[in-house]
Amino acid sequence: MVLSGGVTPGLADDFPQQVLAAVAPRTGKLVVDTSKAALAHLLASPRQPVHVLRLDQREAEQAAGHPLASVADSLAFAQELIARGVAQIVVGGAVPKARFWPPGSSGFSAVRPMSRCRARSGQGMPLPAR
Repeated sequence: MVLSGGVTPGLADDFPQQVLAAVAPRTGKLVVDTSKAALAHLLASPRQPVHVLRLDQREAEQAAGHPLASVADSLAFAQELIARGVAQIVVGGAVPKARFWPPGSSGFSAVRPMSRCRARSGQGMPLPAR
């Protein structure tokens, strides 16, 4: 299951963890790409690891409390999140690079050519070319 986007006002900050508890008996796998209070709560108070956590560069640096200027910095932060039980896998993005850290690995970093988004939502945002 994928939980993506901001948490609707009125829902608890631990909503991603509530969803994980609900899906755990069936799949136990939840991919989370959220922000603001829900992300802060997930990072500060993990109950059980989400399967995949996606953070953009700004979110990762805010959570780390310092700039993540290199792949090594990002990897160390991702490994910290995995060790603390926040996520099993961490995916980070720093346009134009994408970074992926499965547990127990040195991670992956990829660079792809950029193209312009033609969709109405996110219009003008650079996206990886296919």
